[in-house]
Amino acid sequence: MRTTCISTLRIAGLAAAALVLAAPAAHADAIDGEWCREGRSFKIEGQRIQTYAGSTLDGIYGRHRFEYTAPAGEPEAGAVIVMQLRGEEEVHLYRKPKEGGACDQPPEIWRRCRVTS
Repeated sequence: MRTTCISTLRIAGLAAAALVLAAPAAHADAIDGEWCREGRSFKIEGQRIQTYAGSTLDGIYGRHRFEYTAPAGEPEAGAVIVMQLRGEEEVHLYRKPKEGGACDQPPEIWRRCRVTS
């Protein structure tokens, strides 16, 4: 009986270790992170975003999608900004005008920012 308990604990320990080791890879395809385009950047951390215009606010977060309404004081105030992850290194950004207009513009392509030293 003791051998069975030890074996069970070993299996449970190995399973827990596998989950811990797999966790970073599971988040590699999330929209979280810093995104850059033409000298501008925005940063998503869960439901929080720091916009490319400098505001920090909460939005609607999905693992591969983020949406927020541009706040007053930003050039696009009132517009709905939607970002869709299109791979580990690319996000498509769409703008829906506040007057209920359609997203008829092609998306902007944003890429993960690269750290340089």
